[in-house]
Amino acid sequence: MRETAPERAARFADQLAAILAQELGIKTFLPKQFQDCPNGWLELAPGRGVVTGRVRRVLRPGLQDSQGRLRVPALVDVE
Repeated sequence: MRETAPERAARFADQLAAILAQELGIKTFLPKQFQDCPNGWLELAPGRGVVTGRVRRVLRPGLQDSQGRLRVPALVDVE
């Protein structure tokens, strides 16, 4: 959907994030730098190593609960 209808995909992601926050107290996080996240909060996409640490693409946003605890790590492609 990101490739064929990027605007609709972005709206869908925003609406889903709002529902998760409102109904379940879960919020998403989109990391920018590998180094800025605690250990275990990011999973690296297969086939790449960390050179600069800049997150090129978030394949799956991470989820954290209302107390800020990790629920699901973000899956990222890192430079």
